[in-house]
Amino acid sequence: MKKHNGMGTVEMVILLAAPILIALIFNDDVISLLTRLAEAYLLKLGR
Repeated sequence: MKKHNGMGTVEMVILLAAPILIALIFNDDVISLLTRLAEAYLLKLGR
């Protein structure tokens, strides 16, 4: 099996990020928390 440079790190990031993203998608508490943080951040940017 030939390995291309950079592919290994990209695959690692995807493998590490996928479970986190799935957990975030299915966790309503995390979603509401992120929404609140995003709204607060946007309000700060608006000022």
